[in-house]
Amino acid sequence: MPIMNTKLCLIIFISLVLQLTHGQEAPSIKINYYTYNTRRNNFCDRHKAVENNAIERRNALANLNISVALFDYQLNADGVIDEKNPAIGIKVLDAIASRGNFRWRNNYGVLAEESYSGNYTFDTALDWGTSAYDMIGEWYFVSTKRLARGILFPFSWYDGSLIMVRKKNEVDKNTFRFFSFADPLTWEVWLMLFLTAIFSGILYYCVDFIDSTISNQEKDTGIVYSILNAAFAIIGHIDHRPKSVAATLIVLSTAIVYAIIFAAYTANLASFLVVKNTPGIKITDLQDVIDNSLNLCVWGGTAMASFLAEYYPAYPRVIAFMNEEEIFTSLHTGICDITLTNVDSWKNFERNEKVNTGCSLEWVGRTVQTSDASYPISDSIDSCSALPNEVINLHLFEMRLNGELDEIWDDHRKSTGTLQCNMQISSAAVADKPPLTLNNVGGTLLFHVFFCVGAILCSIATFFLSPKVDRNALTKTIRKAISFSNDLENSPFPNDDQVDSPLPNEIDRNDKDEIVEEGDIQQLVKKELKELKKDLEDHFILLEKKLLAIVQENKIMTY
Repeated sequence: MPIMNTKLCLIIFISLVLQLTHGQEAPSIKINYYTYNTRRNNFCDRHKAVENNAIERRNALANLNISVALFDYQLNADGVIDEKNPAIGIKVLDAIASRGNFRWRNNYGVLAEESYSGNYTFDTALDWGTSAYDMIGEWYFVSTKRLARGILFPFSWYDGSLIMVRKKNEVDKNTFRFFSFADPLTWEVWLMLFLTAIFSGILYYCVDFIDSTISNQEKDTGIVYSILNAAFAIIGHIDHRPKSVAATLIVLSTAIVYAIIFAAYTANLASFLVVKNTPGIKITDLQDVIDNSLNLCVWGGTAMASFLAEYYPAYPRVIAFMNEEEIFTSLHTGICDITLTNVDSWKNFERNEKVNTGCSLEWVGRTVQTSDASYPISDSIDSCSALPNEVINLHLFEMRLNGELDEIWDDHRKSTGTLQCNMQISSAAVADKPPLTLNNVGGTLLFHVFFCVGAILCSIATFFLSPKVDRNALTKTIRKAISFSNDLENSPFPNDDQVDSPLPNEIDRNDKDEIVEEGDIQQLVKKELKELKKDLEDHFILLEKKLLAIVQENKIMTY
């Protein structure tokens, strides 16, 4: 009998030791919900020691047992902490406890579903939980209302920003769209490019006509080919041969504008040509959900549900679930069209094959509301609860700086699933990528206009700085072209192929002396005589050289 008692005591002792070494997984605190019982510590002595520099602030909680409230969904099916894969709030709190050298696993209680369902919410559980325990070991949104109620939040370790998630809408991948190549640009931009080609071509022709007439050279090309050459510049082909600074400015600015737009078009074209899951209804914000009368699912009793109740109280198609996973799985069954969740929750469930089968869910639209989240602690002068908030805040901040917090998140997400949806092309990112508009390319258009104005000014300056004879020749040529155009309009045979057209590109350069004024004839004659004299002198010099060569050759033959 004594041997049996000894064995029994040994078994009990070993079980107790194992329980202690495993961090006292089972909850040790039992408090009736919404009563005035409390298990909060008094930190005033430690706070005074910190103020007197007796201990460092980071070690102010050393060797203390902090009372913590956990929610039932943070535990496993047996109602205890899962040592293999604990909830993320437990993992982060364990790391803080290790750094601060305090304990909490042997001093925690559980907030069951009845504490935050029915007539209660997570907000009511927040107020009571922080009054009964030193802190709640789960994330809560930081809000102005909670801060006004005296709830303290250490450094944020959870991204609680509200976002929308939906099921991807499958489309036929063999759908043929003839004008899909035009998607990267709006029709206004395409129209601008078309008009720019016409304007640049006409302007270049006019400047080239002026330059050619003044310099007595052949024009580069006709007006139609000038427009076509301006259009070809969009693909980098430039066939213009400018004769002046003004013409060069037009060609240069046209090429630069087209190069910028073509580069942006090429960068966006791949995205728009990818066969993607195009949403039937484009969702940008919650107002789009309401306008299209879509079922909106949310985790009931949370701040997300409170957000909808506050800002969209009259919307009747809100469906609340008491389990967070259900708001995602209900997207597959069709109960939900859109799920309102937060960033870090979505990142966890995104990797879960059970929830996000085949990466069929996607984050859609903009962030609904930006919000941080952390452990809540109730402020109390009597218990000096600001001290644990300061200590936890210090350690969380250091964990963020040294990357330890990111490592905890990475390990946790690897344990939640193996899907790598972020490696796939995001249909939401492609669908929400807008084409280039006039607002985007308006600056390049103004750049082109600026250069064209400069080219016009240069052309005008060239005209007035040229000799009078050239100016008069240009004026008479333009008048003659206009007069001929009017004659064609009044002619009874406008389509007669026998009519010779003295248009600017058909005018004989040798007829310039016929259209100048009488006072300029003498100058033209002197100019022609001078050129003739020079030609004759060159001819006689060449003839003299040939004669000398013949005479020299005859002398050699005589000897």
